[in-house]
Amino acid sequence: MIPPSNTRPDAREGNPWPFFGIFTVANALLAYGSLPPMVQGAVAVLGWVLPMAWLGIRAQRRLPEEAPWQMEGPSPAPWLWALVGIAALALRFWRLKSFIGFPLLDEGTNAYYALKLDESWNWRPFFFTTQLPPFYIWLLAAGFKIEPSLGMLWLLPALLSLGAAGVAYGAARTFFPKQLSFLIFTFAAVDFWPVYLGRFSHQAALLYFWEWLCLGALGAYGKAPSLKKAALMGFLIGCGFYTYFAWPLAALVLLPAAGVLLYKRPPPGSTPRFWIFGGMVLLPLLPLVPSLLTGGYGRYFLSRTASPAAWSLPEAWRYYSILFWGTSKSEFTYGPLWGGYLNPIMDAFVFCGAVEAWRARRHPLAPWLGGGFLVLTIPLLFSVPLNGLRLTPLIPLAAFLSALGFQSLSSPGRWVSGLLAGLALLSLGLDAANLQKSGEGLRSLYPTQRPPEYAQACGILESTAREKGPGLIFDDFLPGNRRLSYFPVGCYAFNGVDNPRVKPEDCRWVGLLANPNYKPFLDRRFPGGEAFLLNKENPPPDGGLMLWVNSLSPAGLETFRKWKEASLALAPLEEKTMERVPDESLPAFLKPLQEAYPFFRGDPFLESFYWDKMSELRFNQVLLESYRAQTGQGWADMPSGSVPEAAASAGRLRESIQDLQQAVQKGCPAAHLYYRLGVLYALSGQGALARQAFQKAQAAPLNLTDAGRFLKPKAE
Repeated sequence: MIPPSNTRPDAREGNPWPFFGIFTVANALLAYGSLPPMVQGAVAVLGWVLPMAWLGIRAQRRLPEEAPWQMEGPSPAPWLWALVGIAALALRFWRLKSFIGFPLLDEGTNAYYALKLDESWNWRPFFFTTQLPPFYIWLLAAGFKIEPSLGMLWLLPALLSLGAAGVAYGAARTFFPKQLSFLIFTFAAVDFWPVYLGRFSHQAALLYFWEWLCLGALGAYGKAPSLKKAALMGFLIGCGFYTYFAWPLAALVLLPAAGVLLYKRPPPGSTPRFWIFGGMVLLPLLPLVPSLLTGGYGRYFLSRTASPAAWSLPEAWRYYSILFWGTSKSEFTYGPLWGGYLNPIMDAFVFCGAVEAWRARRHPLAPWLGGGFLVLTIPLLFSVPLNGLRLTPLIPLAAFLSALGFQSLSSPGRWVSGLLAGLALLSLGLDAANLQKSGEGLRSLYPTQRPPEYAQACGILESTAREKGPGLIFDDFLPGNRRLSYFPVGCYAFNGVDNPRVKPEDCRWVGLLANPNYKPFLDRRFPGGEAFLLNKENPPPDGGLMLWVNSLSPAGLETFRKWKEASLALAPLEEKTMERVPDESLPAFLKPLQEAYPFFRGDPFLESFYWDKMSELRFNQVLLESYRAQTGQGWADMPSGSVPEAAASAGRLRESIQDLQQAVQKGCPAAHLYYRLGVLYALSGQGALARQAFQKAQAAPLNLTDAGRFLKPKAE
């Protein structure tokens, strides 16, 4: 892709091309082949471990007089800049809204809090039960002030990833010549890893951008030391703690480098540079101190750390595997779905670059690179479950090593230039294919991360809004955490319930997400509605989910105004659920729901939802207490759908049963409410009452539950 360097390493070091070929073939087999574990091990040893060891031994015989990253080379042609820029734009903005199609859980969580900030700004330092740092959510909230939409949700990370490429070039130029800096820029602009990262509305995209900013500040100070640059360097490193959980590891790499620079290259004059630098690192952390001391900060990290008994080498090794070759697709890891973060060609460039760095190991930069790799990866080996975004701080190191490896293969000769250009194009093609395959997989896999019924409902509501304008959309009258944080951002712009800028009197239709067994009761009160079953293919036992849409008449407006008030009254409970502290007791959740009851009283549908929700909260608390007594573990570890034996008693389930009885007496006697009542009776050993409840479910105006299965005679 660039003119060959005229300053190749000494020829006596050997031709690196055969080893590059071995690395590429081995990595391709490991990334794309379906090999048995024993064969994979053999390929790794023969195609990676032994060649790297051989090159490392040879590199000890003769050390280069000049570090390879200091070698000057020809400047890249302007047309190369243009090609890389066009490719960077295309890879990031191709299918911007449809790459995933609907927010993942983490993306929905960020959108939820950003929308809350858009409505009422505050400077809280942490968000969600995992105590997310605030910078990314603040940026997203600022974007939502322009347009609260799915497009803005995914535009922000794309811009951060694209901007990081430009910052990467500026940072590289403070350390390296133009040719190597351009190669680093090319990696940041078009390589799969940073491009894929920019497809997720996640804090890791901001950490990646911020890391390049800090590296640029270090390089700028190193080139021309000054007190202002020392202060800026410290301030940027301190602000990094507002980006993502992985920043402390990045800071452990950046702080020693900054300390060495301050020691060896002091600013002109006698200045307290270390005090100023240290003070500027600590200054951004001061607002975090109260939350650190009183907010229980750190519980998330402890919950993500594997105990010695649970730790295993194969699980830990998957962090390295996802980097180079990929890992299992059975669980969501933010990893690519075709190979690793680096394709086999980039793997080979990185390996060749690592050999070049080893050859120049006496240069101060080399041990910092090696130590940085260990600092950024070893702590991850003890974190669970696997999450590829925790590897994000490694991207600048991968960019540097791949650029160094590419440069090591460059030498005068037309065939070399043509081969390198062909490899670059093939690498770009592999990355584009990986991006496409990963997008397809994300749209079809991991339903817990991207529930298809919500995506379908959002599409229907968007279509209705284009035709009729804004509407009143009720998406929180659902049991459990089925709403979570996925839904609001998709419809926020035209939703007169959540969006305070949309007035109810300007709405011409209403949309409701609810259990489909409510349909007859809704049709009786509000004729003319249309229901869309969202779980047709695989409905859950209670009937699943429907989207009910109807025109909004002046007569119905007052009723739905009351529904809006009830919906908004659930905000404290929703916030409590989002901010849940591990093993928090039931009263903390019952209180906000009990305080909201006046808004639900007297309306049949709202009464049914309210008491169904109350029953569920009590039942979940019984499950948690029983599971904790049985295993000593909390709700975060409780398997989904499990019912501990200690929970199955009439006494422990009495209040949950009474709440469901209120739901059918004061509200709509829908089939799914009787079905749930029958399940609770059955769990508590009251078989006759359970049978009566299932019979009432079957006799309801519409029964889409599995109640009939419990009424069939048992096979002898």
